[in-house]
Amino acid sequence: MAFRRTLLVLVALVFISCTRRSQFIEREVHLGEHTYKYRVWLPQHFTKLHHWPVVLYLHGSGERGSDNQQQVSEGLGPAVERFGERYRVIAVFPQCESEQEWYGEMESMAMTELDNTIREFHGDRARIYITGISMGGAGATSSASSAPAWPRTPADRGRRQAEAGEAPERPRFAPPVSGSNGPCSAFPTASAPACSTSTES
Repeated sequence: MAFRRTLLVLVALVFISCTRRSQFIEREVHLGEHTYKYRVWLPQHFTKLHHWPVVLYLHGSGERGSDNQQQVSEGLGPAVERFGERYRVIAVFPQCESEQEWYGEMESMAMTELDNTIREFHGDRARIYITGISMGGAGATSSASSAPAWPRTPADRGRRQAEAGEAPERPRFAPPVSGSNGPCSAFPTASAPACSTSTES
């Protein structure tokens, strides 16, 4: 009887974890003497029984700070909150400090938060993507190119597959790009208008 009761409780917990709504949760990471807060978005029906693709989103200059809120106010944050059923991914939202950019310690912070999220929430290391708007687009491009052995963008994965003689995948997320008239983004804002991208070689 006790075994059956325990089994029923476990089944109920699994059912609850698989039917909950999408949500933002707060996390923090310690680097040296600094503590950085960030947010993680979990999709609907999230469960650790499944390996999830992970998206690292780098915000623009207008969302810098330390309130752990502004980085989800533009771009991908409002998109997953409004259309959560469309996104079957885990999304990581670090926040760059004021007067900083996505280089050096801020890049290390974002990558540490990404790694922690992958480990905690059962992320799939074969499906990791990085994107951003405006300043974040530049940071995403820099971070992806600085570690060519790790396919953080579909474009980088496709390049390495081509070099290995494999048929490249079509991108599942648009890579960050810059237009001829300045920064542009797949998630346009007033300061970073939309720009057309192409997956054609």
